[in-house]
Amino acid sequence: MTKSVILIGGGVAGLCTGSYASANGYTPIIFEANSTPGGLCTAWPKDGYTIDFCLHWLTGAAGANYDLYQDWKFLGVIDQLEYIFPTDFTRFIGINGQELALGTNLEKLERDLLALAPEDAREIKQMMRAIRGFAKYDLGLEIPKNWFRKLVCAGKMVPILTHLMRYSKLTQAEFGAQFKNPFLAQAFGSSWDPKISAIIILLLLAWGSKGIFGYPIGGSGAFARALEKRYLELGGAIHYNTPVHRILVDNNHAVGVELANGDKHYADYVISAADGHETVFELLDGAYVDQETHTRYREWPIMGPLLFIAYGINKTFPGLPAQLSTTCIQIPTIKIGDREQEWLQVKIYTHDPTLAPAGKTLVTVLLESEYDFWEALSHDKVQYQSTKEQIARQVAELIDRTYPGFSAHIDMTEIVTPTTIHHWTHNWQGSYEGWLPTPSILLTPIKKTLPGLENFYMVGHWVQPGGGLPSCAMTAKEVVRMICTRDNKRFTGS
Repeated sequence: MTKSVILIGGGVAGLCTGSYASANGYTPIIFEANSTPGGLCTAWPKDGYTIDFCLHWLTGAAGANYDLYQDWKFLGVIDQLEYIFPTDFTRFIGINGQELALGTNLEKLERDLLALAPEDAREIKQMMRAIRGFAKYDLGLEIPKNWFRKLVCAGKMVPILTHLMRYSKLTQAEFGAQFKNPFLAQAFGSSWDPKISAIIILLLLAWGSKGIFGYPIGGSGAFARALEKRYLELGGAIHYNTPVHRILVDNNHAVGVELANGDKHYADYVISAADGHETVFELLDGAYVDQETHTRYREWPIMGPLLFIAYGINKTFPGLPAQLSTTCIQIPTIKIGDREQEWLQVKIYTHDPTLAPAGKTLVTVLLESEYDFWEALSHDKVQYQSTKEQIARQVAELIDRTYPGFSAHIDMTEIVTPTTIHHWTHNWQGSYEGWLPTPSILLTPIKKTLPGLENFYMVGHWVQPGGGLPSCAMTAKEVVRMICTRDNKRFTGS
């Protein structure tokens, strides 16, 4: 008899899990609180533009020899979408006009770094040796499936162990402080969250050099719809505008869910692809929490929260190269909203004309902010709105310093605050990717189950530090494999 699976949440993790469940002979049904698939991987129309909220690049968009590419191919997002593969990953622009592009050509990158900061030659060459080593041995990309493969992978790591130990223990701030050149020190040390592990950027550059980062034309909306299409083709069901009120438990076994309208649905397994805090402390009323879980939600730092600003610009940016991530624009330290800012994370979508009317361009800006500030402000709607509008003007004027005339060409503005994100997806404190990958937690494993509760699993950002789209696919595959093992079934993911 076919076993049934209830999935809470139709975001990327929920859709991936549902597809794997269907392929392995289970009957999945997704209950999604919103009206569209994708969760935070979403986009929406405004004034002729499509505002893309999430996807900068897809790790595994190419590279047929890698598990992640095969996973995305199975999940329907490779063949259904058109990808481009920019050679620039990100770019730094300093206050004094200095520029540095971090690209996929490692030889060019090393030359550019040495030309910019010859006084840092020793540190630059050591960093480049680490990046090349990570790329050569596929660090973080190869997923061993058995003990033999684990031993093989462990053997491969020996030549890069020194680099791994050094950079994984450094924060981004500590990494930046090793450079003598002020611009390089600031670019590496403070343009991203200074608390994350320094190995993150080195791994991204290593993976990028292998040509596996691609951007799907149509962005987040197209990506989410492709996942939904594959899930439905495999026989899965999804109910939109159907929030889950609580998880039903009988004798310490998850047996189903109760919806917000009072309806109850039962299944052999319940999998939450929803926000971790809401799942553990609200849907289950905190009944299955150990000290480890308490510590995570009390002490671990989270990604973001973010203030997201989208501008519709009634002009194009000819000659501006496409890039995967954002352009980090240095600004004089200034208070924007609730905190001091030194950098603007700006993305100019020259590479995706589908997101704007002809002759126009979508531009988005990311700024770190605080949930509590915006939550308190949201109780006064007039002040909340005026603060957003003031910040949008302030940021546009700052962008003018790098792209003169920017603010004069704005014909659409949209602002998303951390409280908007919380209201939209219930993500705890408006976090956009779960746990922040600091040196102390980057490699910390998180169980996909809760102590004392049977037939229940969790997938997504809150059970894998670092977040991102790969964690959604990887945890989905892991959990369905766990269920198959429990049911003595051979797992298939192809």
